Amino acid sequence: MAIGNTPTMFVSSTCFDLKQVRADIKSFTESLGIQPILSEYDSFPVNPDISAIDNCLKVVDENADLFLLIVGGRYGSLTEQGKSVTNMEYLRARAKGIPIYVFVQKSILNVLPIWKDNKENDFKSVVDSPKLFEFIASMMDVNGIWVFPFEYAQEITDTLRKQLAYLFMDALQLRRRVQTSGLSEPLSQLQGMPLRFVIDRPVAWEYRLFSHVLAQEVSRINHQRLDLNYGIALGSAVFLSDSQEVFRWLRKKIDEVGRMIQSINQI
Repeated sequence: MAIGNTPTMFVSSTCFDLKQVRADIKSFTESLGIQPILSEYDSFPVNPDISAIDNCLKVVDENADLFLLIVGGRYGSLTEQGKSVTNMEYLRARAKGIPIYVFVQKSILNVLPIWKDNKENDFKSVVDSPKLFEFIASMMDVNGIWVFPFEYAQEITDTLRKQLAYLFMDALQLRRRVQTSGLSEPLSQLQGMPLRFVIDRPVAWEYRLFSHVLAQEVSRINHQRLDLNYGIALGSAVFLSDSQEVFRWLRKKIDEVGRMIQSINQI
């Protein structure tokens, strides 16, 4: 989420080989009024009670408005899930539904078709692990993610400048649609994908709206639980002592979303 009134961009990549690129991206995003989130800087929010990997995933969940993935020749060390940290961060951003911009070194994209035809060959002169090819292929072929090639950091910043301008125009158009849609005050306060579902009403939008709103509520309650456990909760908190209370809480949320959907259908 935005910190204050400043939108944030989580920058995901291996650090050692792309150190200068990450520094250039930091300067560029700050010049646009966007707060970059990079793990090597002391501004990166850290929870000392969890692991470094969990910290990165938590920050994507709680702080990222935009997600920038930069892929060089290193896949990085593997997590317990058998995927790299950047891979896990990307999957978390996909699940969150925020805008994702992916840049892959041009030399790797040039070799990708050769790898697809000869996966048993040795490509160590290009990448540190064949899992990097698998990751890129999955993004492009399975997820349908648009991938931008790059050789220099300047190419990333030039492309981002244009893409963020498109995103800004899209946000303005959505704002105008909200203003003219006749939505009630509570519905107009929705943000992100839930608001998009209400405005566009794609196939099965009611179920998708429910899942997003419920996920947001579960996340909010989880934060309150942690605050309560550590005795620092501000304001009221919800304490769910057993499974029956959890089911009653879920039923209440389902009824609330049902009434929301009913009011939307009456517009």
